[in-house]
Amino acid sequence: MSTFTASGLVDYVKKALKTKTVYMWGGIMRLVTESYISGKVNQYPDWYNPARVQKFRSLIGRDFYGVDCVGLIKSYYWGGFGSPNYSANTDKSANGMFQAATEKGPIGTIPEIPGVCVWLDGHIGVYIGGGLVIESTNNTKFGDGVCQTKLSDRNWTNWLKCPYIEYDQADQNSGSPISKGNTEQETFINKIGPMASADMKTSGILASLTIAQAILESGWGKSGLATAANNLFGIKGAYNGAGYTCKTQEWDGSKYITVDATFRKYPSWAESVADHSALFNRLDRYKNLRGLTDYKLACQYVREDGYATDPEYTNKLINLIEKYNLTAWDVKVPSSGENSQPPSETVYTVKSGDTLSKIASAYGTTYQALAAYNGIANPNVIYVGQKIKIPSGKSGTSTPAPKTYTVKKGDSLWQIAQSQLGNGSRWPEIQKLNGLSGTTIYAGQVLKLPA
Repeated sequence: MSTFTASGLVDYVKKALKTKTVYMWGGIMRLVTESYISGKVNQYPDWYNPARVQKFRSLIGRDFYGVDCVGLIKSYYWGGFGSPNYSANTDKSANGMFQAATEKGPIGTIPEIPGVCVWLDGHIGVYIGGGLVIESTNNTKFGDGVCQTKLSDRNWTNWLKCPYIEYDQADQNSGSPISKGNTEQETFINKIGPMASADMKTSGILASLTIAQAILESGWGKSGLATAANNLFGIKGAYNGAGYTCKTQEWDGSKYITVDATFRKYPSWAESVADHSALFNRLDRYKNLRGLTDYKLACQYVREDGYATDPEYTNKLINLIEKYNLTAWDVKVPSSGENSQPPSETVYTVKSGDTLSKIASAYGTTYQALAAYNGIANPNVIYVGQKIKIPSGKSGTSTPAPKTYTVKKGDSLWQIAQSQLGNGSRWPEIQKLNGLSGTTIYAGQVLKLPA
């Protein structure tokens, strides 16, 4: 068996991240010295122009290591920092690594396995889990040398199991392995479980709730939305400007109806998981989920807060958690007090005549960004008194005015939520705010509307 493991590779690149490095074409994690520079100049004279050579010489004696993207991986094979044990078998370019890999796929299907590699033509990085990558680059956006980036920061096209690396079961399951369910179900849970556990450490949202919702909303990852848009949770709107429109079923308070809706499209499942928790931590109506440790309460609250219209949604989530032992993926989160509005966040209260574009322009952003940040499904529909959160250093300047709606003949809660809030699935919020025990309303009734 090979002595090179996925966990070993991850540990190695994390160590490199803490070391002073500089990007050098053909570099393999050796100290920057005159002889090292001269050797690379002879190998790659076109790349090592006078300006670069002068830059590297200025680093001599300052404990900098020179390395390029694939050299970061090859130096793991060759003995680590500063003492290469060259092997022709493992001497491959970034594209050569990709071609030699026997297990690989489109980036949207990347497994949550720390130590797999991510690739685009001519460049390679090491995925360390939780949506993060360690790579060596001279891209001015990320830095010069070994750096940590988000999976979404680059247009990676593929993932691959790195040649000459052993990927065993322990590497693939960073949480507790799940023994219940058939093979396909176990595979899905063991893929999404580590993502949910890692996310819980930073978001405070129960991993068991995240996994159960992913199962229910995506049909074990097989729904059209999951396969076409990597959207595991049915979150509507756009993600970084990307959306996917399809028909869906909505509960109008008495029956299901078919509507066209646009859902967020993600580069990967990891980003879908992260955005799911970010939604709960961003929108005030989900604040009762933050830091919650009781999965039954979490399943109750997520429906009451307006996430789903299915009256059996809570029971379905609880049944999934208990049947597949999903609480095994919950982790202890250090107590840091109740999550609150970030200090850098402005709250703007909509006034008569406002549009989302007008508000965005005033704060130097785009209406698409505001819609995504606030979970607004239809950016053309905002209302007076609505609170719009804006990531900036300024404070809100006005107080939200309460809004009511007078019921007309033929109205339903779903129709009111659709016309007044821009999203029919928010009807349970109106029901809860007005203390209604059912869905019966009458003409002339005055209903309070949520912000």
